Amino acid sequence: MSNRRPMSGSMQRAGGLGPLFEVQAQPARPPRPARTVPASRPVPGVWPVEPSSPEDLHAILEVLLAHKGKDRAISSAILARKLQIPRRKVRALIAELVDAGNLIGASVDGVDGGYFWIQTKRELEEARAILRARATKIFARDRALRQSWEREHGGVTLPLLPELVAEGVL
Repeated sequence: MSNRRPMSGSMQRAGGLGPLFEVQAQPARPPRPARTVPASRPVPGVWPVEPSSPEDLHAILEVLLAHKGKDRAISSAILARKLQIPRRKVRALIAELVDAGNLIGASVDGVDGGYFWIQTKRELEEARAILRARATKIFARDRALRQSWEREHGGVTLPLLPELVAEGVL
């Protein structure tokens, strides 16, 4: 988990791009409460990433708006160089913008892969397929860890999302 906070009203407009996190044709969601973790105590299993700033979010959004469609994707390495921020922070900012409702897709097509502003239903479904494939690998790794633990130590452990297992989804 990361420390993601919704942007306040004063930070929503910048450079004439319109509301930074507006999702058209959808009702506004209530803001999520901020999760804070003291700097002296890292969150277990989470890579530390410095908090995002409105300037960083605006800068990456401005670049991505010039990369509409999968055929105009921009790599995380180029984004990082262009914005002078680490690649890990690029990924964190992209995740924050997607979580806020922006249509940012990712492509893993060799040297042409990267991030882009989703323009078509096909691009949306391809971006979602990448997420599903990553999730499938994570759940398989979780299952392997649980099975190894149970073989060596006995007992039963619950999967990552037991409610989905109960429903037969996983």
